Amino acid sequence: MSRSSTPLVLVVVALLTAPIAGAANGTPTALTLRGQALNKTYHLGAYAGTSKQATHALTLRGQALNRIYRLGAYTGPSTQGIHAITLRGQALNQTYHLGGYADRTGSSFPWLAAVFAAAAAVGVILAAFAGTVGVRRRRAVIAL
Repeated sequence: MSRSSTPLVLVVVALLTAPIAGAANGTPTALTLRGQALNKTYHLGAYAGTSKQATHALTLRGQALNRIYRLGAYTGPSTQGIHAITLRGQALNQTYHLGGYADRTGSSFPWLAAVFAAAAAVGVILAAFAGTVGVRRRRAVIAL
């Protein structure tokens, strides 16, 4: 270590040990005083106590918010809501042949609709075939 850096090292060591020496003597340091001031400003630590009125106001506010957003004891659906959900479920069961509306076979596949769709498809195919045969015959008659 050179002679020019020795005073710098001594200053750094003194700055680092000053808070420790102050705490050992029982005198508050600048950091301690600043911390106490911030605790007082933001109601932290020993300054954090709430009054009974503030606690009661917070409780009432929480109950009002629970009532507005249907939380806590207010979560149950209304009688009208339960009735609407029941009717919707019955309508869906009837539409999709479920529950008490299921077919005797227990299948929910709409066989009657499938048969009608197949018959309609065959009818369209036959009509298209008849149309092509009619056009060919007309061309044959014109060509003679």
